[in-house]
Amino acid sequence: MTPTVKKWLIRPLLIIIVSLATLAGIGFLILSTQQERLVNIAVGELNKQFKGELVIDESSVSLFKHFPHVSIALHNGRFFADKTKTGKPICQFDRLYVGFSLPELLDQNYNVRKLFLQGGHLDLVQEKDGKINLLEAQGPQGSRTTPQSK
Repeated sequence: MTPTVKKWLIRPLLIIIVSLATLAGIGFLILSTQQERLVNIAVGELNKQFKGELVIDESSVSLFKHFPHVSIALHNGRFFADKTKTGKPICQFDRLYVGFSLPELLDQNYNVRKLFLQGGHLDLVQEKDGKINLLEAQGPQGSRTTPQSK
């Protein structure tokens, strides 16, 4: 390979690779430093809006699981029917990946781009009065979720 070819071919490729690696590293640093705060804000907001209670045991950062999105993995989550967290959870999952766009993370815009659920179960129960347990736990206080007949 001539020096001219090296100059015009290898140098731009090397610059692109280093730039992408740097961008991924910055995204990882931002996400790992803000991970607990993001998880606490998200779970807190969900719990304010729902009658039920969402509980997460731990979380971790996953850079390449859903590339090009950067993900926060929520481990061992449970959704209970009420705030007392008694009884069997309505929904339980092993991992929930919440994917964010790296450029948006750098701008501190935390828009969820991808959700991926791995493992777990959902126990839907329709009561005698027609109410469904998940809809009751998901709705705001005083809401009515009785199915309507046509």
